[in-house]
Amino acid sequence: MRKKRNIPPKHVTYIFVEGETEAAYFNELKQKYNAGSTQIIKKLNGSGDYVDQAEKQVTASNNVPDNKVLIFDTNGKTSPQIKKLLTKAQSKGYDFGYSNTCFELWLLAHFEQVSQSLINEKNLIIKLNNYVTTGKYKKADPNQIARIVETAEGAINNSKSISSINISTLNLGFQFTTVGEIVEKHFTNK
Repeated sequence: MRKKRNIPPKHVTYIFVEGETEAAYFNELKQKYNAGSTQIIKKLNGSGDYVDQAEKQVTASNNVPDNKVLIFDTNGKTSPQIKKLLTKAQSKGYDFGYSNTCFELWLLAHFEQVSQSLINEKNLIIKLNNYVTTGKYKKADPNQIARIVETAEGAINNSKSISSINISTLNLGFQFTTVGEIVEKHFTNK
C-alpha cells in the first residue's frame, strides 16, 4: 500500500488582464518564475466594468483562487472612473496593477528609469524601439516579450519612484505604474 504524502495545496492566483500584450507578458513571467499555480484568465473586454467581468470568470471557473489580480491601463478613462474601479477592486479582494497611460510604460521600465513626466503611448513605443532587437516594438510579440521579461527585477527598481499612488489623490496628469508591485508580490518574492 502506498503512503499518502502530505503535500500542501498550491495557492492559486488568477490574473485578469486588459490586453494581448499584458497576457503575453504575464504568461512569460509565469514561465520565467515557474509559477504554475498562477493562471492568466482571459483578457478582459476593453469596455465595461473590469471587476464585474473578472468576477464572472471566477464564478464560471468553479474555483476559488487564493489571490485575484487585475491589470489594466488608464488610457481612455477618467480619474473618477479609475477611482471607482480601484475602490470596487479593493472591496472584492483584488490586488491591482495599472499604468498611466499604457502598459508600455511598464515595459519601458525594463530598460530605463521612468519618471512622472507624462509620455503618450506613441512616444513610449518610439522609446521601446530603441531596446528591442528587431528595431521596432510590436505589441504582444512573444519573442520581444520574452526578452523584456528577462529584466523584470530591474523594471521593479526603475519604476519605484512612480509606483506609490494614493487612490484618493489619483492624478492622471502624471505618469505612473503599479505593475511592479504586482510582479514583486506574486512572482519575484515567491
